[in-house]
Amino acid sequence: MHGVAVARKRIKAREQARRADKQPRTQADSWAAVRAAKSAMGYALRGCHAMKLVLLTGTAYVAAVFAAGFVLGVLRTLVLAPLLGELGAVLVELPVILSIAWLVCARLLRRWPLSPPAAAAMDGIAFLLLMLAEAGLSTLLAGRSLAEHLALYALRPHQLGLAGQLAFAVFPWMQARRWPGPPG
Repeated sequence: MHGVAVARKRIKAREQARRADKQPRTQADSWAAVRAAKSAMGYALRGCHAMKLVLLTGTAYVAAVFAAGFVLGVLRTLVLAPLLGELGAVLVELPVILSIAWLVCARLLRRWPLSPPAAAAMDGIAFLLLMLAEAGLSTLLAGRSLAEHLALYALRPHQLGLAGQLAFAVFPWMQARRWPGPPG
């Protein structure tokens, strides 16, 4: 909307200057006004498109990594935890899921490049969606209340998982800085 307001101010200033000089409006002035309005609208639409792209990319990132994490979580719980204990199982799973997250993020940002500020927005969206999905899964499948789910973060394996989720959330920004997308 900022671009639209600037274009309107420019057009208004031209009109006031023309009235002061009592000059009739020329066709060139009309075309200049049309170009300014189109430019301002393009600016506003680019901002809207960028936000949609950030939401799309963040949601796709969470969906892919959450699906992989769900499968790895089942394997961790049923196979690794009885053998290594919960902490050992998380220590084995964490590098695998973070590698998957890094590769998924790289693929998504190659397909839909984002600037570092847009990727930072993607970070926040991805982290929020991941935490909501995890809390939902914990309450639906494990039958925990939200308070019980949050209390799990006092345990060392869940603290490591949270650290992994924070790394997952920062990957888009790191990769966008490494391979920058479009400006803005």
